Amino acid sequence: MLELMPDGETFKKLTKAQGAALDRHYKRQRPSLLDEATAPLISNGVPIIVATALASVAYIFRDQLKDEALEAAGGVGQFINEGIWNSLVFPVLDPLWKDPKTPEMVLLNPDANPRDYTYAGPLTRCQRWENDIADIEAKNGGGIDRAFVLRKMKNEGCEKPGFVEAGEWGRVG
Repeated sequence: MLELMPDGETFKKLTKAQGAALDRHYKRQRPSLLDEATAPLISNGVPIIVATALASVAYIFRDQLKDEALEAAGGVGQFINEGIWNSLVFPVLDPLWKDPKTPEMVLLNPDANPRDYTYAGPLTRCQRWENDIADIEAKNGGGIDRAFVLRKMKNEGCEKPGFVEAGEWGRVG
């Protein structure tokens, strides 16, 4: 390829470093293809048109989108409840919490003055687990501990406690 050179200029062979520097210089001066393509689109308002179109579609189908969002949220909650708890949390806690925290014999009136050493018991394992749930509820309102104890009760064949809803009892274990 022939190029015309101004008078007084001489043509010299460039070193590799000079050639690389010259290439970088020309790349910086020339805008990228993305810059060349997006500048006219942005100046003509295409992002506003696209955003308006998306908002219009979302408004038209808002009821269907709400229903689908609720279904998706329910699916995520079910995955967390059944997947993560059953595969990660409960297997870790299971060997750590083998027996109920409530002892077989329970002091009936521990706050009596003078101390009354009357005991109730022996309590069954199911009664002890149920007492553990009552203690958990009194301390922190439930949560993972409650679900874990309910699961242990169900695995040991205990009856559903009266204060536990059927849906919650069905989800554990």
